[in-house]
Amino acid sequence: MKSGKRLWILALEIALGAALAVLCQLRGWDPRWQGMGIAVVVVALLQLLRALRYARDTEYREHCDTETKDERNAYIRQMAWLWAGTAFIFIGGLLTVVFLILKNDLMTKAASGSVCLLLVLYWAFYLILQKKY
Repeated sequence: MKSGKRLWILALEIALGAALAVLCQLRGWDPRWQGMGIAVVVVALLQLLRALRYARDTEYREHCDTETKDERNAYIRQMAWLWAGTAFIFIGGLLTVVFLILKNDLMTKAASGSVCLLLVLYWAFYLILQKKY
């Protein structure tokens, strides 16, 4: 993705997250939605700072480019994210939002906890793929 397009996407994410947080404050919506908006803003700001550092700092860019040249580990990481991430990010995220709308706190916690399970699965799949490839 070109860096100019990426910066616009990050700016849009920041604006949408801030809008969600402000709307929640003004309308008196559930504070968890405000937290989601703030989280989107923080993550987008961190990504924006990283992209700006990559664009400006040649030493950092060379370091990042060198790390990505290890093709075997890059492939293993990609496959682990594909297997674990596809299944749990979509299902867990969707269920979290659905249960949040339904105001079912127990199920919201369970669904969001399943997203945390993604981290454990990523680690396990990485070990499996490391032996396979």
